[in-house]
Amino acid sequence: MAMADRADPEDRRRELEELVFGLGERLRAERASLFCVDETRDTFRIEVARPEGGLELDAHIPMLRGIVGHAWFTGKPVHVGDAYGDPRFCADVDRASGFRTRSVLAVPIYGGSDDVVAVLELLNHREGAGFTDADVEEVRASVPELLRLLDAAA
Repeated sequence: MAMADRADPEDRRRELEELVFGLGERLRAERASLFCVDETRDTFRIEVARPEGGLELDAHIPMLRGIVGHAWFTGKPVHVGDAYGDPRFCADVDRASGFRTRSVLAVPIYGGSDDVVAVLELLNHREGAGFTDADVEEVRASVPELLRLLDAAA
């Protein structure tokens, strides 16, 4: 049995945060967040994120809103090099927090039922080059561990 399977919920949450934030660091992103599907409310539940500028992030956001919503709806990764130039981008958090999003990578996470159960979002590639298909593949390589931790934390 894996360690997270025996750990308490707080340990599982910490492991999930370490995985998501670690992916963000490896892929040279300024921010990394995980949005989980809550079909009972037709929203995403923000599962992992860091509050911006002291601003507490909303617990739920509408499913069809923004780049994350587009990745969920299409089931395909979304690369955006200029967030403010993309009509799908929702700048509400930027306006409220003072953070400035430049580039975005949103990768849908498929569960065992072939449904998208979450979307991992990376913001602002640190080198300014934007995110790549290789970054998508690195996220996908982490999906089994991500799903195990989500399942264990449920």
